[in-house]
Amino acid sequence: MAEKWFLRGEYVENCNCRVSCPCTMDLRFKPSSSDGSCHVTLGFDIRNGRYGAVSLDGLGAVMVINSPAGQSLADGNLSAALYVDERASSEQQAAMQAIFSGQAGGLFGGLGPLIGQLLGVKAARIEFSDDAQRRSLSVEGVTEATVEAVPSPLDPTKSVTLGNMNLFNPSEVLTQGIVVSSSYKDHGLEWGNTGRNGYITALNLEGP
Repeated sequence: MAEKWFLRGEYVENCNCRVSCPCTMDLRFKPSSSDGSCHVTLGFDIRNGRYGAVSLDGLGAVMVINSPAGQSLADGNLSAALYVDERASSEQQAAMQAIFSGQAGGLFGGLGPLIGQLLGVKAARIEFSDDAQRRSLSVEGVTEATVEAVPSPLDPTKSVTLGNMNLFNPSEVLTQGIVVSSSYKDHGLEWGNTGRNGYITALNLEGP
């Protein structure tokens, strides 16, 4: 039986879809990227978390998902790579792998069957930072991205938000962002999502 777990903190995403990403609304919708593929980076800044008796406070994780061109994510056959915080102990790394691989249920348990190939799990230096309306993440030697919240046309002091569609924190809206800079290179894959879709939200997940 899987251990009970929870993750609280902040979530930041960047992908190669046009703003906004159709997949966030329904995984059966095809990506709006130029070639119909999905290259998405999911960043988890875990400020408070636990897997059974194992604390995950203050750690980071990044998952990268890639889909073939011309299909929806719901069609499966996805490839994924996971990067876990190099500061984590072996117990903490195992706990994060169990959560993000879907073995521990919850949101990732539903995503797991769609992943046809796990490209690898690596311990890496992961950093998150925030500056006003911008959020940045990096995995040393692999990826970097900065997402900036889109200001509302009605009140530029506030950001555009999307309601009733936030899988990473069902009680909160998603803040719509645009990717200011982005690059990824690992596992024989390489792309940049600059100028494309981004999301920011408080992270609130649990399982199983």
